[in-house]
Amino acid sequence: MAKKLGIYSVLALLLFSGYVYALSYDEIYRAADGYTDAQFKVYAKSLVGQTVTWTGKVKDVKKKWFSSNYEVSILMRDEMGFHVSFEVPEALALQLKKNGSYTFTGEIEIVVKVFGKPLVSLKDVRFK
Repeated sequence: MAKKLGIYSVLALLLFSGYVYALSYDEIYRAADGYTDAQFKVYAKSLVGQTVTWTGKVKDVKKKWFSSNYEVSILMRDEMGFHVSFEVPEALALQLKKNGSYTFTGEIEIVVKVFGKPLVSLKDVRFK
């Protein structure tokens, strides 16, 4: 309970202080490892709507079913799987190189744990 209150206190302080805080993927990764599933779900919900700017490597790009868009899977750490995903139009999808490093900005849509690791889905992604 104290940890939950601590999370809310820090978030409230950041929101109302005017301080611009740059959330990193590693912070989410550490939270997934350090929080219980219940604590992480509360934390993950608090991240929805935040805009982030991160750099990662393209793991894969696949055509979405029933859509003209493509799903981009980004590797944020040197591990198996992928950590961040988002949709892009075909013209951009075909320009991305596998294992290419890109900086992108997007809004957090959802954060979940898959096999104990955080998976972040972004929307409205723009590449730098």
